[in-house]
Amino acid sequence: MALRRGICIDIRRRSRRAMPSDETIRRVVGRVLSAEGVANAHLSIQFVDDDFIKKLNRLFKGAARPTDVLSFDLSGQGPGDFVFADVVVSVQTAHRTARCLGISPSQEILRYVIHGLLHLLGYDDLLPRARQKMWRRQEDLVRDLLP
Repeated sequence: MALRRGICIDIRRRSRRAMPSDETIRRVVGRVLSAEGVANAHLSIQFVDDDFIKKLNRLFKGAARPTDVLSFDLSGQGPGDFVFADVVVSVQTAHRTARCLGISPSQEILRYVIHGLLHLLGYDDLLPRARQKMWRRQEDLVRDLLP
């Protein structure tokens, strides 16, 4: 079965905490993909709490702690013509961090979505120079796309 071309975004809410609307999430994701030159994508974005993302983090990254966002490239090819991936965002972590930073939880959640997408598009934050480049791009997008 061939995947349709264009942008398909499947949103799953597994957290009861407040988060941006599906419309806002789709708008931000679409604009990030467009800004990065991606016209074809099938994404699943799940919004979860710390317990769930902690299990995923332990299983896939070997770290037995919650994290803010995990990205999984399912295409097996990395960045390219078609992005097929899962992004998992901890809403609980976003709420906690937003409180510490004095910003809205929605803004922090969308920052995590953007961060996860950038990982899928080839950005990395393991080495200092790459981290600086990724974070600069992330914050440029946050400034341009978020209220």
